[in-house]
Amino acid sequence: MIELFTVIVSVISAMSTYKLAQFSSFNAIRASSTLTIVSYAVTYVVQVDAAYWSLVFFGASFVGMSTPKKFGYTSMAVSGGCFGGMYLLIAPYIDGIGGALGSSAFLAVCISHVGILLKERHMKTQPVD
Repeated sequence: MIELFTVIVSVISAMSTYKLAQFSSFNAIRASSTLTIVSYAVTYVVQVDAAYWSLVFFGASFVGMSTPKKFGYTSMAVSGGCFGGMYLLIAPYIDGIGGALGSSAFLAVCISHVGILLKERHMKTQPVD
């Protein structure tokens, strides 16, 4: 069950960071840090494992820092989900917080970007009816 919630929180984090970063008074860094602080406060008040959930939220917010020129909402949601899965797979094997978060975010964005490129390539090779 925690695995499912990890993926859901990752998608929410990536998409909310992505959307908030598009406002003129915010940028990607401000959006990530603001939302991470809010997520920590919420998890602390709700009395769940604030350290774990804010860590997942913070890592997935790295994904949300992606540029709108390359990613849309669908690819952002897929990237956020990929982050959750990658984090669950990678975190037990990497010491330190930054390595697991950064590696998971990087791989999630790479997987989504490769998917976008393959889709574009497939669309170009389709015959026109």
